[in-house]
Amino acid sequence: MSNIKTLRRWVPLLEAQDIVTSETNVIARDHDPVIMTGEGRIDISHPARFSYIFRGVATDLSRAVDRLMHARRNPYDGLSQFRIEGVDQGGTKWSYGYVRPNHIDHTGEQWTLAGDCNGLITDDPDAHTESGVELIFLVPPELNLGALMTDTERPDGEPLLRTHACSVLGAMISFAYEPSTHRLYVTAKSSEALRHPYLENWLGEPFRILFGQLIYPRLVARNFGDGRAMIGLRPSPGLEPDAGFAALWSRGRAEAGRKSFWLLYEKLLTIIATDKDDKGHPNFEAHKITALYGEIIQAARGSRWVWALTMASAAEGLTKLIMPMLGIKIDPILDEEIDKLAAHIESWPGSAELKRRAVNGLKRARDTTTVVALRRLRELGVLEKDHLGAWETLRHAVMHGSMLAPWSTEEEDKRLLDLSELMHRLTFFLCGAVASATTEAVQ
Repeated sequence: MSNIKTLRRWVPLLEAQDIVTSETNVIARDHDPVIMTGEGRIDISHPARFSYIFRGVATDLSRAVDRLMHARRNPYDGLSQFRIEGVDQGGTKWSYGYVRPNHIDHTGEQWTLAGDCNGLITDDPDAHTESGVELIFLVPPELNLGALMTDTERPDGEPLLRTHACSVLGAMISFAYEPSTHRLYVTAKSSEALRHPYLENWLGEPFRILFGQLIYPRLVARNFGDGRAMIGLRPSPGLEPDAGFAALWSRGRAEAGRKSFWLLYEKLLTIIATDKDDKGHPNFEAHKITALYGEIIQAARGSRWVWALTMASAAEGLTKLIMPMLGIKIDPILDEEIDKLAAHIESWPGSAELKRRAVNGLKRARDTTTVVALRRLRELGVLEKDHLGAWETLRHAVMHGSMLAPWSTEEEDKRLLDLSELMHRLTFFLCGAVASATTEAVQ
């Protein structure tokens, strides 16, 4: 824990089961009057999910009912939902963020609202004075992260730490893993390339890709550099036991050693941090590579058919990122027109079989450029015949309504492993291109 400063006094939250806020207000937008006042409780005992319950009274019954109806009529508009803020027993003011109650009860003057929240936020007026971030991850011990770091001498009586440090885009990043608690402490100074508010999210993205797990920081400190910080307590999902195939850093590659692991981390972080949206701004949401891996990880909860479809789609998404590097142009307008025409065909009241054939024909037109890119990568030695064959076999099966067997067979297990390897080799290729601006894959 030696590399964190602001978060030291917030560490007890990692052991807490709940937070009770006695002075709690339900509000709408900034500067709007308070809608309800009462007491709140947030259950933070589940690693992947925070839930809250609020009990109180309306300050104005008519306005409260109007706001509830407005929120219900606009379920997809976050700004139409509620915010809950409350002060805990220690005097800390917590924001539950925007919430959409999934349970509302009104008995007499008493109102009860309950639901999930995405995390808790508060301000720390006595924070570290250097601009940057501090993160604490709860790392599943099965990932064996400590083996990828170096033992560090500690004073007698203090827990063993394993550490690593690297520089990415001119910013120093420090990692300290505590084997006794399985906590990973990460600190990074902000810079022009790695700046607020993106940095705290970017630092965790390479871990999700490398380990094939939904690794998010549990505690976050965004140090502004003037003695203030924003503190965030967030859900942090545990191990997804069946998602091993999603890990870029698989058992077979672990023999490459810690140096290769951290080199990959640095390359992935560089890709993530230097990517821009269509307006030239950094991305607050997860990078496309990270998002695709996230879908694969979550697909592990489904059937083998879901695994295969998701991996094939992810491979196609990664291939589209590679196409410009191969000189293959992507026409977004054509993609949009294909989607519109497919939707129009689906709405036609005629034969379902004819509709299916027509839509599949349209999709083949889109797939053509993907196939060209994958075959080019095979010619370059990035992919092997079996990787491309697994992808083409699955795409053909989808078009004809075929499914994978729900049970394990040698042939289909190999096909799934080939799809996984296809996806990983595409990712290695993207990492290699960042390193050398060539078409050589990272080995």
